[in-house]
Amino acid sequence: LGLSTDQADLEFKVKSPTPTDFSPRICVLPYVFRDTVRFKKKIDPRNAGFGSQIDGRQRDPRQYFTVRRILTPEIIELDGGLQVRLLGVKAIEQQSARALAYLSGLIVNRRVYLRFDPAARTGDGEPLQAYVYARNRTFINAHLIKRHYAGVAENMEFHFKQRFARYAKA
Repeated sequence: LGLSTDQADLEFKVKSPTPTDFSPRICVLPYVFRDTVRFKKKIDPRNAGFGSQIDGRQRDPRQYFTVRRILTPEIIELDGGLQVRLLGVKAIEQQSARALAYLSGLIVNRRVYLRFDPAARTGDGEPLQAYVYARNRTFINAHLIKRHYAGVAENMEFHFKQRFARYAKA
């Protein structure tokens, strides 16, 4: 289609329509993305428990306890009288006063949560054994050993034994 005027020649070309099915062209590409996660169309991702936690509506799945007393560098007492032995921690007699002061300043009257180790066994009448974490995720058992306020319990098997041994040597 061409038009002619005194000043310029204009020519219009009509492009053939592009195919709407791109599947054959996509299959020959070297990389094809396939999303393995299938979402239901009616699910709101903000309520699914993943992604950003900016809005503060997410529920924390951990159960928190308040630390009432420090009985020894190895044993703490939680609300309700529950006694918990810090798993993998062995008191050092010379550092006992420092360990008690450190634990008192760090977790007494504060919220903590517990993690359990399937390898650790608790006998009848003994306190529950657990890894203790402060609300801000500070690993209390590891911090005692890193600061050399406590040693590693060598007489038992537990998941973090090698890591605690490295902390004790450092």
